[in-house]
Amino acid sequence: MITNNQTITLVNTRREGREKVFFSTVFNGVNVVKLVKNVKTEKGYVPASTFSIRIPFNSIKNCGKEFINADEFNRKQNDVVDGFFTIASGDYIIFGVASKVDLEMLTTDNNVHKIIDCADNTSALTTACKHIRIFCDEH
Repeated sequence: MITNNQTITLVNTRREGREKVFFSTVFNGVNVVKLVKNVKTEKGYVPASTFSIRIPFNSIKNCGKEFINADEFNRKQNDVVDGFFTIASGDYIIFGVASKVDLEMLTTDNNVHKIIDCADNTSALTTACKHIRIFCDEH
């Protein structure tokens, strides 16, 4: 499955004491590819699905926030972090626009997928090649 021009919501999570705080960023014009592969488990090889998501530079530029690395994001105070986003393993992708994000939604909604890996390719030489690549699990 290949879907172009998709809208996704990235959800960054942070701990504030014992509670989790969620920060969401919406991206338009994203490319999504569903990858099906065999994964070795205790029961042998079983089919598993992941999503490969490519966020083009124009989508990053037009999201209304600045992209920073995860360490810098975590050093910022919660009241200052609203103008920024990062992408890290353990954060979430929601297909579509999510206006309200809470822990229950992240654990029960089938449109929510946990990020398992990401690559920052925003330093490429040409704008057409600049992007962020995200891999997330199907559930």
